[in-house]
Amino acid sequence: MAQKVGGSYKLSSTEALPVMVKSLSENVQKQSYAKIKALFGDYKGLEFHSIKEIVKGETYEIYRFKGDFEFNSETEVRVVLNKEGKLSGFFVKPWNNSL
Repeated sequence: MAQKVGGSYKLSSTEALPVMVKSLSENVQKQSYAKIKALFGDYKGLEFHSIKEIVKGETYEIYRFKGDFEFNSETEVRVVLNKEGKLSGFFVKPWNNSL
């Protein structure tokens, strides 16, 4: 993780929607990492759980992963991609069996 060593990820419009590129600035990434670390502790690992396709005007694929963190091994890491495969959403939150 780039954030763990004080860095960030540089997103481009070829891999993410413009709103995600703008919203996930270096500053926001660093602030988010600090909040995630405070809530869940250090990142330890990730296990694929499922993919679900939803249609809400547009088609999205929701990739769900079970994250293993220092304080909580029941954490969801969710990545949402649009039909072009561009990042449309990213969430880290407590695990819930239902979507």
